[in-house]
Amino acid sequence: TLGNSDSSSNTNDKVNYELGTQCATLVTKGNGTVSTLGAGTMPGPADLTGMNIRIRMRAANLEHISRFEIYAGNESTFNSRYTWGNPASDFKSLLNAEVNHAVNIIKDGEWANLDLSLANATVVGTPDKTAINSWQLRIADDATSKVTINFQGLYTVAKSTTFPTGVVTWAWDDSHATPLQNAKPWLDRYGMRSTYYLILDVMGKSVNGDTFFTIEGAHALYDQGNDIAPHCTTLARHSSPNGMVDLTDNELEQEFRELKLWFRREGFTRSMDHFATPQGKFTPRMISVMQRYFASHRSVVYTALDTIRPGDTMRLHCIPLPGLGTVSTVEKCKAAVRRAVEEGAWIIFMGHKVVTGASNGPLECTTNDFQSLCS
Repeated sequence: TLGNSDSSSNTNDKVNYELGTQCATLVTKGNGTVSTLGAGTMPGPADLTGMNIRIRMRAANLEHISRFEIYAGNESTFNSRYTWGNPASDFKSLLNAEVNHAVNIIKDGEWANLDLSLANATVVGTPDKTAINSWQLRIADDATSKVTINFQGLYTVAKSTTFPTGVVTWAWDDSHATPLQNAKPWLDRYGMRSTYYLILDVMGKSVNGDTFFTIEGAHALYDQGNDIAPHCTTLARHSSPNGMVDLTDNELEQEFRELKLWFRREGFTRSMDHFATPQGKFTPRMISVMQRYFASHRSVVYTALDTIRPGDTMRLHCIPLPGLGTVSTVEKCKAAVRRAVEEGAWIIFMGHKVVTGASNGPLECTTNDFQSLCS
């Protein structure tokens, strides 16, 4: 039986549900304290061996969330548990909840899947993943406004058996030349390939001190087994304050058509259905247009690993390569790889530039850091 710590919550909400006849709704108190919604001790335990967890949920006023945690344990006290969204490991890695809604993985007012892997969990005590029978959702607001969560269901999803030890994907955004010069030799050494997301109008040019590789270079990469994928038609559009968020549906259609036509004309058909949003900013309206043209979409939802069967291929996560001012370090990236291997998860490492000297900003990973991560 569901329970909660807030009298304004409704465990039998027959108005705001998506599936069936009801959902559970949790409304925080507006004073910054934690509200909970849990299943207590369930009649039969769940074996999470070979499983990921999928939560179907909707949020309102998400920018005012200050804490979002999910507990899974073997008893109702949760002394031993798996925790997703522990503040010490950055709860925003689950929702990417920020005042700037454009980069939130879940948007206000929409039903969406939140997929969890044990690779993303913090382990407290000695939980037994073969006998999970207690669950709890813990939420707090920022003491300025209440947050509402509609909770439709929790499911287990079988992991992929094709990649039992996980997958690492290297993604390079914006057509910068330095990954070819300073990262590709190391990737070649280990037999690894990458996906390069292109800004079309800068290719072969130098702009504001940045050098971009040529179309011929893109063909050489593609012929060597790398993927070439669409990002944006112009640097001006990519660099606008909101990326593509402010474009109308017609303007989005035009942008996506131009990208697909260019990729088809150049012969990059293997990877032209996979898109990365400029600056990682998107809205549900953009997704509805985007999915007419692309099979997947990667944002810049930092620090989270994806499940190999993602809950939504139009909302893929990534982990940024180490750089000045980023949340990533070499050790954090290596730890993510170890977790992915153990739990069969998917890491998308996203980078822009790889520089031989010191990093001067979040888009610059040093060659020393990159080589250390590869080795």
